[in-house]
Amino acid sequence: MLNKALSILIIYIVVFLDPNEDFKRALNVNLTPHYFIFDGHKNVIYQKAGFLQGDEVEIQEVLDRITMD
Repeated sequence: MLNKALSILIIYIVVFLDPNEDFKRALNVNLTPHYFIFDGHKNVIYQKAGFLQGDEVEIQEVLDRITMD
């Protein structure tokens, strides 16, 4: 009998348009873009305001780290 572990990772990318800035005020966002990464329990585990070249590496490392858990 062969036992196989199946691991499924679902990543949602959500973009909010906030014409009245209600979401911005609720989350105390001052700069755009602003990135939030949530865990499976809806806890913010990472956030970053603004974007500089190379930030995608840091974001990828966070995503890799949470997929290892």
